[in-house]
Amino acid sequence: MHRGKADEAEKFFRKVIQMAPELADGYLDLGLAQLKQGKLAEAVESLETALQRNPKSPGASMFLGIAYFQMNHLDHARAALQQEIDLNPQNPEALMWLGITELAAGNPEKAVGPLNKAAELSPKDINILDYRGRAHLLVSKESYARIYALDPNSWRMHRLSAQIYAESNQHKEAIREYKAAIKLAPKQADLYEELGDEYRKDGSLDFTAIAYRNELQLTPHNAVARPRRQSASRS
Repeated sequence: MHRGKADEAEKFFRKVIQMAPELADGYLDLGLAQLKQGKLAEAVESLETALQRNPKSPGASMFLGIAYFQMNHLDHARAALQQEIDLNPQNPEALMWLGITELAAGNPEKAVGPLNKAAELSPKDINILDYRGRAHLLVSKESYARIYALDPNSWRMHRLSAQIYAESNQHKEAIREYKAAIKLAPKQADLYEELGDEYRKDGSLDFTAIAYRNELQLTPHNAVARPRRQSASRS
């Protein structure tokens, strides 16, 4: 198996289960060899047998879930992966695969939780971070699509446009969108702070101070806006 010869490994694992038919690990390793070769139905049978021999066999439920996922049996995959997580809540790989399964099932909001947990357990795993980013992006898009359907001229849509402009350093366009958002929601203090930030980046320090002052009028005890306003005024 370590040399990548899964077909040869399968032959030896079959001998193992013939000699020790009650050995759960024998069926687990056989299932892994079959999974490596894409023999999905056979892998499922072997892994299920491993779990019959030992319901707590480490990793068996996870690999069973992966096999079911590759067969597009998403409900079975979800159940198997959840069983693995119940046995080992600190398994980032199982959590990642549960998130992937939910994404494939069209449930990005259900994918976020396990992928966040996986990223917490394995913060340098690029695959986990990639799928986590996809899940959050899809949830964000869905949320804003619902907002647009309910109120296409919502201040939140203008703020989203402003944030997109700001991220691409188009500060004048961002300022325009923040001002449109403020016109619709003049009591939203954080809009003034974000507007002030964009004025500052655009070099319009007088307008920066005004924006922060407006924020302070709405939130007089704001520990962030006060020093920002003072700094803008001194500049």
